[in-house]
Amino acid sequence: FTFPQITEETSFMVCIHQIVYPLTIAYNQSGGQVNCDQSGVIPCGSDAHFQIEPADCYEITDVLLNGNSVLSQLNWQGNIAHFEITDCHHSANFQVIFAEEYYRVNVAWVDGADTLQSLSSLEHCGASYAFVSHYSDDCYDIDTMLVNGVSVSWDSLQVFNDIRTDISV
Repeated sequence: FTFPQITEETSFMVCIHQIVYPLTIAYNQSGGQVNCDQSGVIPCGSDAHFQIEPADCYEITDVLLNGNSVLSQLNWQGNIAHFEITDCHHSANFQVIFAEEYYRVNVAWVDGADTLQSLSSLEHCGASYAFVSHYSDDCYDIDTMLVNGVSVSWDSLQVFNDIRTDISV
């Protein structure tokens, strides 16, 4: 700094403060949890680390940073995702979109006229699904049922509890 009017020794004090940028984090709390090592602001030039954990029967469908998807940049460790903003020089709006998981139950059978019939249902994760199976031909009976390609014992009432995968019967 140059001060041309000063003719004698003078002391100056300069106050410098670090710039901080606002940090907003938005997500549906019933869908999971988002933790960050910064709270409300990010100091200029600093990093912010996020840990994203979906709740049971939810999944992460998108993660947005300032409106742009960063889903492909997540670092996964099991069911938990990690993301990092490095060397921040602007405000940050971080949004996580959680969605309930659904699974498809497909049931197929051949009727008395040798015609393939099928039924398909979309079920919530953790739900139960039941169906009654019977064969109405006097000369034949059901002796094998395949669930996801694996032979299971047949019962006229089939119940699947706590569905957490697609099911084909």
